[in-house]
Amino acid sequence: IDNDMLGAINRTIRGIEITPDKLSIETIRSVIYGDGHFLGQDQTLSLMQSEYIYPEVGDRLSPDDWFDAGATSVDQRARDRVREVLSSHFPSHVSPDVDARIRGRFDIRLPIEELTASSTWA
Repeated sequence: IDNDMLGAINRTIRGIEITPDKLSIETIRSVIYGDGHFLGQDQTLSLMQSEYIYPEVGDRLSPDDWFDAGATSVDQRARDRVREVLSSHFPSHVSPDVDARIRGRFDIRLPIEELTASSTWA
């Protein structure tokens, strides 16, 4: 949930870049005198990939579609995502030597085997 919110906030803070390329006078002209919509324009797909935030656990379904899809709450989707990550990912950026030193210094007793991807979180 936090990642979804921070993504939207960061995108808002970044603002809207106004350049001749982004204003797309030629694209607008081709839409006006062409199909009458932007869906077929290369720039539309490009901007949707760079300018739009696609939430990972939030959804943008209509109420009817949300209900038809099972009506799961955002907190349930977030819990499901956490379980998915914890069951399939173990950070490898900490070397075994550093891990051992941290465990020794802070008296961490949880065995490393308990932290690796396993069915514990599934």
